[in-house]
Amino acid sequence: RGGGTGGLLRRPGDRIATAYGPGSAAAHVALAERAGASVATVTLTGFQEDVDTEDDLSRLATGRLGPATSALVSRWDLRSDAAS
Repeated sequence: RGGGTGGLLRRPGDRIATAYGPGSAAAHVALAERAGASVATVTLTGFQEDVDTEDDLSRLATGRLGPATSALVSRWDLRSDAAS
């Protein structure tokens, strides 16, 4: 959605900066290329949604979350916010 990044794996973890928001996937590729790092882009179920903000997480709180994330979201009570 919006060219966001559903998951970012780096080694070492500080090899490139983290980009957020629309277009972050392209920004990560550009940062990696400038750093001379190899880049692999994959599409995996469960990594298709980009979560940068509480609003993003609230939007996903409609049952498309895994069990651990669902448990965390329920403690934050975001599900009731998503319905309003």
